[in-house]
Amino acid sequence: GREPTPVETAITQEMRALLLEGIAILPEHQQAVMTARLKGESDEEVARVLGVKAASVRSLRRYATDRLAIWLSGRDDREAF
Repeated sequence: GREPTPVETAITQEMRALLLEGIAILPEHQQAVMTARLKGESDEEVARVLGVKAASVRSLRRYATDRLAIWLSGRDDREAF
């Protein structure tokens, strides 16, 4: 595939930074699940590390995703432009 443009790279980096900021406000297990997901770890790997079932990892990820969506919807980044 093609290389990303500098603008695409900047946007990707900004989005990742924002995501990491949001993950930092999550409860500890949800943080662990989301961070592991960013690293590409499987649900089974995360479950083993946390000492829970893979189904619990999926639930934690769903709760974390819902919380992040609410957090992101409450942000007003218009002043950045």
